[in-house]
Amino acid sequence: MIKKHWLILIAVTAMLAMASCSPAGDSTTACPSPTTDTKLLMNEEHGYCLLHPTGYNVVYPPMETCLAYTVNSMECQFVTFAGADVPTSAWINVDEALDRTASEVADAEIAFLGSGFNIEPTNLTVDGERAVLMDGLTGADPIRKLVIVHNDLLYTLSFTPWDKNDTALVNLYTTILNSLHFLPVDLKPMATKTMLPAGFQLSFVYPVDGQVVDYEHAYLFKVTDIEGAQGYQWTFSQNGIIVWDNLRDESGLTSGGTYAILEGSPAQDRFSPGEIEVAVRALMVGDYYTDATVITIILRAAEN
Repeated sequence: MIKKHWLILIAVTAMLAMASCSPAGDSTTACPSPTTDTKLLMNEEHGYCLLHPTGYNVVYPPMETCLAYTVNSMECQFVTFAGADVPTSAWINVDEALDRTASEVADAEIAFLGSGFNIEPTNLTVDGERAVLMDGLTGADPIRKLVIVHNDLLYTLSFTPWDKNDTALVNLYTTILNSLHFLPVDLKPMATKTMLPAGFQLSFVYPVDGQVVDYEHAYLFKVTDIEGAQGYQWTFSQNGIIVWDNLRDESGLTSGGTYAILEGSPAQDRFSPGEIEVAVRALMVGDYYTDATVITIILRAAEN
C-alpha cells in the first residue's frame, strides 16, 4: 500500500513538472486584467496587449493602431494635417527592427533632426525590454515617442500633441507604459517600403498656392503621381474645420494623383467663398503615409 501511494505521488509530481516546463496553452493569460477605469487592447496579430483608459477608442488605420479620445475615429486620420482640430491621441506602430536596438533607432532619429532640438533620450524598461523615450520631437504638434525592440520587431508608441500638464494624456501614457505586454507572434514578411528622400513633399501640378478658383464650377486638383503610391488622401479645410475628405466622406482613397469636386455635387455644397486649405498625402507601398503637402486656394464667384 505504501509503495502504491509513492507511485501516485511520483506520477502527480511528474505531471506538475511537465506542466510547469511547457508553454502555456493560452499566450494571452499574461495580459493585464481591465479595471473599472481601463479597457484591454489585444493585438495578437502584432504581438502585444495593453490597458488604456475607458475614454479612448481603438481605431485601425492602414499601418498602425490608434487610440482616439472620442467616438469620431477620424481623429486618427487627420492627426498630421496642419490646422486640424485634433484631440490627444496615441499611436502604436510595429515594424521590422532589422537587427537594430532601441538605442540605435532613437539615436538615428535624433541625428536626423539635427542639433537644434536638444533631445535627451531616456532609457526605460518595458515588459523586460530596453526602451528609449524621446520628448521634444516635432510634427504638426509636439510628440512624445517611445521605441522598444522585442523579438526583432520595432514597437513605436507616439503620444500627440504631448503636454506634460495634460492629465488625460499623461494618464494614457502611464497606463499603457505600465501594462504593455508582448505576445508570441509570427509576423508575415512585411511589404518592402518605397523609401522616399528625407523631407519629401508631393508636388502640385494644379492649382498653385494662392490661386483663385471659380466658386460656382468644378474644382480640379492634381499632384505628380509617384511610384509606389497606393492611393491619395485629399482633405479640404475651411476656417479651421475639415469640410471634405475623400477617405472620410467617400470611404476610400483615389489613385493617379488627381481629384475633382464636381459642380453641384454634395461635396461642393459644403464650401463657401473664401480661403480653402488643401492637404494631400500618399499611402505608399509598405502601408505608410507621406507627409501632407498643403496649399491654399481662394474660392470666388466669377465676375460676369
